[in-house]
Amino acid sequence: MAVAGGWVFTDAADACLFTLLEEWDLIAAHQIHIGRLVTSGACAGIVAHLANDPVSHHYKRR
Repeated sequence: MAVAGGWVFTDAADACLFTLLEEWDLIAAHQIHIGRLVTSGACAGIVAHLANDPVSHHYKRR
């Protein structure tokens, strides 16, 4: 289970808005990783600083 790459994009007008883009080999690997972060509480500190709950999407590269 490995992330192949990752990038952070900030909004051109508002640096407080950002997108974290990760490239995973398998969607299932990403889902397992996120599940472990949530279950362990490892991401709670980050989420506490967000105005809204994180949104996750899976895209296909074309």
